[in-house]
Amino acid sequence: MGRAPNLQAYVKQGADQAETEIELKASRGKRNYVILRRFQKGNEKSVWLLNGKTTTKRDIDALVARLGVQANNLWCVCTLIHDLTPVPSFRRTRLPSLPR
Repeated sequence: MGRAPNLQAYVKQGADQAETEIELKASRGKRNYVILRRFQKGNEKSVWLLNGKTTTKRDIDALVARLGVQANNLWCVCTLIHDLTPVPSFRRTRLPSLPR
């Protein structure tokens, strides 16, 4: 998860826990998938929720793989967000020029 040495590094200073949430679009006519991960400063365990119900990381990994989303690839997630919901800061983002 990024460049931090451990998961607890993502907990805001002064807080005991943190959470991340992502919503993945489902097929037409179905409810979107909302994945929430809650973790604490004092241990390595995470609580995973799918649409508000407790689940396992294995189930989340299977869902993400089935949907073909590279959730650990920030560019993939940002691109999906940009395509679904244009946000001004993403519109201003430019890709670096690569040498030819």
